Amino acid sequence: RSQRFVPQAAHARARGERAGQRGCPCGMAASDSAPKRKPLKLDLGNITEKNIGQLKKLNAVTFPVVYHDPYYETLLKKPLKYCRLGYYADVLVGAICCRLEERAQGGVALYMMTLSVLQAYQRRTLASQLMQWAIDSAQSEGDDIRVMYLHVQTSNETALSFYKSFGFEVTDKIEGYYKKIDPPDCYVLCKPLNGYPLEGSAPPAPAGAEGDC
Repeated sequence: RSQRFVPQAAHARARGERAGQRGCPCGMAASDSAPKRKPLKLDLGNITEKNIGQLKKLNAVTFPVVYHDPYYETLLKKPLKYCRLGYYADVLVGAICCRLEERAQGGVALYMMTLSVLQAYQRRTLASQLMQWAIDSAQSEGDDIRVMYLHVQTSNETALSFYKSFGFEVTDKIEGYYKKIDPPDCYVLCKPLNGYPLEGSAPPAPAGAEGDC
C-alpha cells in the first residue's frame, strides 16, 4: 500500500493528549474523550518490513520520547498479530502495537505498547477504533488471553478517562517508572478478557522502560 505521510510540522506534541506505555507516559497520542468532530472510518493494515519506516515517522511526531532502531528491529522479530496501522484516505494517521506475554499463573497477557493518532485527526474516534480492534481481536483469536494491560503516567487524566471508558481499571502504581519525565510515576491499568476475573489477572512485573525517556 502506498501512502502519504502528514508532515511533522502539522502536529503539535500536546503532552496532555496522550496515554501511557512502557517507556513512555503517553502511548495514546489522541484525545477521544474531548468533544468529538465528525467521525472518520479507519482502514487497518499490517506492519511489515516495507512500511516499518512509516511507523517510525508516526511515533516520532506523536510521542515525546525517542524509539531507536533496536525497538523496531525487535518488533519485527516478534509476532505482529496484535499490531495494526490505521489509514484514512490512504494516509497513515494512527497505529496500535500490542504484544503477548506469558503469565506465571497461566494464560497470556496482552500488553499495549503504543497507541497513537496524529493530532490533525484526533477527536474523530480513531483511537477508539484502534482500541476496540485490539480488544475484539484479543477475545476472538484463541490465544488464551486473560488480561490486557498498559501503563499510564499518573498525571495523565485524559488517558485514564479514555481507558476506563473501555473497562480498564487501575490495579497498581509504580513509582519512578519513567527516568526522564515528570512525574516519573505510572499507573498499571488492566482489563480482564474472555470471562476471566480481574482478581488474579495481574500482569508480569515490568521489565524496564523502552524508549528514551
